[in-house]
Amino acid sequence: MSIKQAILSMPGAIRLTDCTVIPQSRFKEFGICFKRVANYDGDTFRVTITNNGAAPLKIKEVVLFHGDLGVSPDTEFYADGFRMLAQYNGTLNNPQVIGSYGTDVDFFKFEKNVFNEDKWTCNNVFNLLPKGQPYFLAGFTSCNKYQSVFRFKDSYLECSMDTEGLTLLPRRSWEMEEFALMESCDNDELFAKLGDYVRDNHPRMKWHEIPLGWCSYHSCRGVHIDIMAEQAAAMAKRIPELQRVQVDAGYSGAPFRDVRNTSGSGGAGGHGITNYLPDVCNKIRETGMEAAGYWSPFIYNVGTALPEAHPDWFVQDENGNPIVYRNRNILDGTNPEARRFQRSYLNWMYNACGLRYFKLDFTEYGTLPGVRFDPTKTGVEAYRMAMEEMTRDVRGDSFILNCNAPFWPGLGLSHGNRTSNDIHRRWPIFKMNALEQFSRNWQHSTLWINDPDGVELTRIGKVRLNENGEKEYAETATLTDAEFEFHKAFVIACGGMVMGGDLLDEMTDEQIEVMKKMITVRGEAAKFDYSADGGREFNIGRKNIEGGKLICVFNWSDDDKTYTVNVSGKNEKPAGYTITDFWSDKKIGDFADTFTVDVPAHGGRVFKLV
Repeated sequence: MSIKQAILSMPGAIRLTDCTVIPQSRFKEFGICFKRVANYDGDTFRVTITNNGAAPLKIKEVVLFHGDLGVSPDTEFYADGFRMLAQYNGTLNNPQVIGSYGTDVDFFKFEKNVFNEDKWTCNNVFNLLPKGQPYFLAGFTSCNKYQSVFRFKDSYLECSMDTEGLTLLPRRSWEMEEFALMESCDNDELFAKLGDYVRDNHPRMKWHEIPLGWCSYHSCRGVHIDIMAEQAAAMAKRIPELQRVQVDAGYSGAPFRDVRNTSGSGGAGGHGITNYLPDVCNKIRETGMEAAGYWSPFIYNVGTALPEAHPDWFVQDENGNPIVYRNRNILDGTNPEARRFQRSYLNWMYNACGLRYFKLDFTEYGTLPGVRFDPTKTGVEAYRMAMEEMTRDVRGDSFILNCNAPFWPGLGLSHGNRTSNDIHRRWPIFKMNALEQFSRNWQHSTLWINDPDGVELTRIGKVRLNENGEKEYAETATLTDAEFEFHKAFVIACGGMVMGGDLLDEMTDEQIEVMKKMITVRGEAAKFDYSADGGREFNIGRKNIEGGKLICVFNWSDDDKTYTVNVSGKNEKPAGYTITDFWSDKKIGDFADTFTVDVPAHGGRVFKLV
């Protein structure tokens, strides 16, 4: 029996808020009708449940299927988390968290219960790579109301919809989100098909280009108008192709002085010297460059002005007080006054600051559980209501970048999406960000434009002006030259946005030329060769460019390695190519089958094939 067949034979269940479980074998007894309909030749399915009983059902979760997969517990897997900073890989009996922030449950300190306390929890996609069998992918293709949940332990898997304790009244029905179950000998094909099905339900917000820019976060502590103007002038002179200066966290920007957002946009928030945003933007534009904006639209630090003045605008706890997650209160997307405030603030940034690019950060908080103004809405609905309304007036001619987002609830709501953690000048971060990003390369130009965060080519960052107006640096990296080469190859393999992260006036001419080369080949994200036994590897990535293709080779290990690289990838006809080093344009040779390349520890190489 295949994995898909095993899942289709599994039963469902209803879990009530008191943790009572109604198994499918007792649905008739409770008057529950559970209907599963297949579409697209059996790739996608949608479940509808109807309460034909006399009593209302207060439902915590609708289990779509649960049971044993019939695979070895040491089967390799990959799964996404609820938010940007959560991903999982390894084997079913030895899962690993990808990233530095732990699981979603641990990060937000969600309450554990009998359903999740002894299992791993993930969301959105669940990919199995069993040896000697076709690849398997379970993934959700819509997210309008309910968040998807996968839980597993060894070879046990369950999939459910988080219905957040809503009540299914008698003679009423709920339609669950659509999900896909697919198998293939080509794992990349599975993710491509999943993307197509997602776009059927959530058409992608398209933008006319893959944006470029420079971001203040990576090299500045706070936002100082003189440093912003200095960097804009350096951009105009040295690399105007970047076009825009993204003014990130640490500015003063509240248009309403009594509702200052100290979490990131209005006030220092611990980031250092600040300046008023319209003044900073005007100074940037004087150089001929574009200003780009940043705002955290859902979160306000506990004790700041807005939650003090309007506590009813915020998601509540059971006692009627603004709920707290990680010392932050959360604006309630079901509250029309809260949505009106978010919309007016973004309009102020658009009109008073002249911004046409908006990075919206920490938006995952907009979905978190609590008591909402409209108790009939889920966190997914609250989030989508807020995002749609706040961007309504600006998205026609402005680029919307989602960051620290709840991935599937944000489908179709932004042009771009940050798909990996913040970059920092340390090898463990370079390495981890590459693993995060490469696992999501399939999303680029399919669901949105991927933003892999900043490009860092220098060892010095985090500058500020002291009280004497002198520059002080808080960060000096100890990265090796090879590790910078790894990072450069990483940016090429991502194919998405290219955002400078170094002080543009202090970069060498050679580093500026590297940035210019990166810009010319953005577009397609690399696809990676699989191991000999069909497992995931991110050693050799391939992407097409105008007039040829690129091969990126990565050495993740602590030792120097030699790689034998096939000139042609899977599904490509063998052909002969002239191969050059992408950065130096030095000819390596003419090859028809394979070529070998030495890569130092923690290093990366990029080759051009024509």
